[in-house]
Parts: sequence; C-alpha cells; structure tokens
Amino acid sequence: MSTDLMAWVAVALFLGATTWTAARARTWSDAPLPLGLACVTVASTLRAPVVVGALRTVTGSPVDEVAKHVMLVVGCILVQAWVAQTLAGKTPRIRHLSGASTGTALLMVTTFLLSGPWVAADLDAQTQGKPLMVVYWAVFYGSFVCATSLFAYSALRSRSRRTWRLRWGMDLAAAGAGTAVAWAAVSFLSLLHQLLGTDQPQLVPGIQTRYLIIASSVLVTVGIIGHLASAAIVAHRHRPDLAYLHQYVTTAVSATVPPPMRDGAVNSYHRTIQVLDGIGVLAHYSTPADRAEVRARIPTCAPEVLIAHDLRMSRERLENGEARSSQPADWARTLADDFALRRLGRALRAISDGSAVVHHSTDGSPDGSRAEPRWARAVTEVFAPGYTVAGVVLTIGLLSARLPEAWWQVPLLVLLAAGLPYVFIHALARLGIWESRHVRPRAQRVVALAGLLVIEAGALFVMTIVDAPPLMLRLLAACLTGVLALALVTPVVRASIHVGVFSVTAGIAATEAWPLAAALVALGMLVGAARLAVREHTPIEVVAALVVGFSAGLAAARLLAS
Repeated sequence: MSTDLMAWVAVALFLGATTWTAARARTWSDAPLPLGLACVTVASTLRAPVVVGALRTVTGSPVDEVAKHVMLVVGCILVQAWVAQTLAGKTPRIRHLSGASTGTALLMVTTFLLSGPWVAADLDAQTQGKPLMVVYWAVFYGSFVCATSLFAYSALRSRSRRTWRLRWGMDLAAAGAGTAVAWAAVSFLSLLHQLLGTDQPQLVPGIQTRYLIIASSVLVTVGIIGHLASAAIVAHRHRPDLAYLHQYVTTAVSATVPPPMRDGAVNSYHRTIQVLDGIGVLAHYSTPADRAEVRARIPTCAPEVLIAHDLRMSRERLENGEARSSQPADWARTLADDFALRRLGRALRAISDGSAVVHHSTDGSPDGSRAEPRWARAVTEVFAPGYTVAGVVLTIGLLSARLPEAWWQVPLLVLLAAGLPYVFIHALARLGIWESRHVRPRAQRVVALAGLLVIEAGALFVMTIVDAPPLMLRLLAACLTGVLALALVTPVVRASIHVGVFSVTAGIAATEAWPLAAALVALGMLVGAARLAVREHTPIEVVAALVVGFSAGLAAARLLAS
C-alpha cells in the first residue's frame, strides 16, 4: 500500500471520528476529544505527499513537518485529557490544558525558527549541525510518548471497573496508543540512523513506520468510537432502571422533583443526587433485624438485590410512621457509581413485577450453579465467527493482493467473504427468523449454513472473474469446503462454529506452515474451552468442530495446491 494511500486512509479515519464525536458532544467537558481528534486529522493530512509537496513548494522549508508535529502533540494532549476525565474522573483545568498545549507548540516553533535557515527537504535530514534541534526533538518525542503512554495507562487502569461492553473499545484504543509509542521509538531510532548517515532512515529492523501509523490510526479511532457507541447503548438499555429507581425513591421520601432542564447532563446529575439523597433517608429506617432477615432468606443473592429488599422494608417503616433506626444501613460502598444504581433499579423493578431473580449470585449466575467465568465470555465474544472470519480474510487479502495496483480486491474480498455472511446472519436474527445471532436450533443452523454456502460460492465466482490472486481463491474454496462439512455434520452433532472457523483456517495453514497451524489449533482449543465454560456447547460438539474443520481445510488446501 502506497504512502499516499495510507495517509488518506488515516485522514478518513480521524475525520470520521472527529465528526462523530463532535456531533455527540453535549457539554464543554466533551470538547477535548473532538478537538484532539481534529488536530490529529490535520497532522495526518500533512503526511500526504501531495500536501507536503505543495507546502514545500510555497514555503521553501519543511514547515509542514513542524505543523504536523505540533498538531500531533497537541491532539494527543487533548485526547489524553478526555480519557483521564472520562475513565479516571480527573477533570483537568482549562487553563492547565491550554497552557500545556500552547507552551509545547510555542517551544517547538521557536526552536525551529531559531535553528534556521531551512531548505525544502526533510526536517530530520537537516538536523545535523543544529544543536537547538535537540530541544525540538526532545520536546516532540517526550510530549508524544508521555501523552500516549498516559492514554494507554488510564484506559487499562480502569478496565477492571467496567463491564466487557464498556471495556473492549478502550482496550483497542490502548493498543493503538501502545502502537503509537512503538512508532515513536522506531522513528527516534530512524532519526539516529539519519544522523549517523544510514541509507534507509525510515526502515529500522525491517519495520516501516507507515504501517505502525496506519495500525495505530485504525485501533485508536475504532476503539474510541466503539467505546462511545457501547456506552450509549448501555446507557439507553439501563435508562429505564435508573428512572424507576428515581421514581421509587423520590415517591418514598416525598421529594419534590424540579422541572427538567435543557442540558441532559445536568438532568442526569440532578437525578443521581436526588436518588442518593432519597436512599440516604431510607437508610435511616433500615434496622439490623431487617437486614439479617433478608440475608437469611436469600443468602447468595447479589448485593443490589439485598439492598432492594432492604429499601422496600425501610419504605414500609417510613410510611407506617415508625421511628428511625439507631443503627442505619451503610450502602455507600456498594452504591458507588451509576452502574450500581442501575443494577439496584433493575432489582427493584424485578421485585415489583414479581419476577425478581433473588437466587442469583454476585455475578448473575443462578444459585447453586457454577458461575460463568468472565474470561470465557470475553473470549467467546472477541472470537465470534463474524469477527474471526473478517480478520482472517483481511489478513490473507493483504498478504496476497497485488498492491498498490489491485488494492480494491482486498475490500471486495472482505465484503463478499465476511461482510455479506455477517449481514445475512444478523439481519435475519433481527427480523426474528433466527432464534438469535447464534442460531442454536439445528434446523435453523442447517438453513443458515446453506445460505452461507450460496454466499461463499458467489464470492468465489466473483473473485475468479476479477482475476484475484491464487491465495485468495484457495482461501474462499477452503471456506466453502469447511462450511459444507459443518453443514453435513450439523444434523448429527451441532458442531461449534466458533471453533470451526479456527480449525478450517488451521487446515489451510497446515500446507504452508505447521507452526502457524499449531498456533491456530491451540487458539481454537482455547475458544472451545470458553464455549464449554459458558455452556453453549458440549465436549463432543467442540471436538467435532476441531476434527471436521481441520480435515476439510486441509483437504481443500491440498486439492487446490495440486
């Protein structure tokens, strides 16, 4: 892939992320994210060769690189401020944020101007013999590494306090920040190579920095947008629970609810304060005897269910005009955030509806049964067939495509071999034709696999017409064979599709590299263990997927190779 194309891909990613986050910004506290992404978008634009050539023709100096470095550092500082505020609750002061951004930019620009004169060539190629540029590079790399490292640290430090739905996006963004740190390290080594007179300043131990840049761009933008989208979905799903809790508590203590304001964030803040005040009032009517009775009746339920029952008993005492308890309850540690309040609201709704799942343990598993391991649920969601197939197809496409002249074959392959099957399964699940996106019933699964056969056959036909490379065609033919094999065994045993994707890919890889095939089989076994842990499959179904998938992939690959 050419440098120009990579630069514009990065621009498109960051521009889309900037537009999306700016449209979702509601308060000034949300502003650092779109502003930071806008700065990084400008920096990515200044990487495009056509922009670089035009600016150097006009200015006669590498001012484009200085502007790129300044915008990149300022953007990283702003994005890091948003991450620290959103995930760690540390809101930076505006004057501190603006002072750090402006001071860093002024120091870099001043150092560049004092180190002149310059010609229209790369900045690092003209650094030798200019001692002040040591300050420039130290400020640039130091600020960039500090901001991106703090970004990754803040995202990973708070991950244990978030559910998987609110964790995966920032995990991707943290991986992108780590990749950016690796880019900075490789670029710094490239600068040293340049000063020492190396012929290839952009190539350090076989790593080209442009690939690190595009990887970081994809991970950061997809991660941030994914986090915001997941947070919005979770908030939308939990809004009725919090609204019910607010109504229940304010009605119990006869609190006056002020009229709503235009700012949704202010309304949410006021609602949370009223809920906590009402819970504080009801806590004074909770007696140790009531709490002991609840724990004796349902000893293994979640803390929020215990508090919900305790709240109902406290409300009855308040409505009956009884005196306050001399030993009130202390629920502050349990109800420490909005997620705990929403869980409390859900428990209250369930109790009021008469469908309270009171015999649930802390993690939500039925009392008396084994808890679902978090790692297993995480593995089974991350390595879902739709994601895994897309990753495999994209990797094979990039490795086999004739770049840059036939770059369009890669997105076409991903669309046909991964996109259409994903839409086929999920769309019919949304319409209610499938039981769910997992298609658990055997009869439905056979029909779904038959539809996937038609889609994969069509993908193979189209890629043959457009003269795709042989490796792409072998991949599609092996996938077609794997789907056919799984469809044939499904009436007998409901083989795991999660595991089948890895086993088919391992069979294909076995004809090229046994170590890669062994790694894929090991990964498939890990996914199979996760599927067993979440009780979605039996051992025979996992083993069948491993054996049938590997055999089908290996047979197809050898047949096509011969």
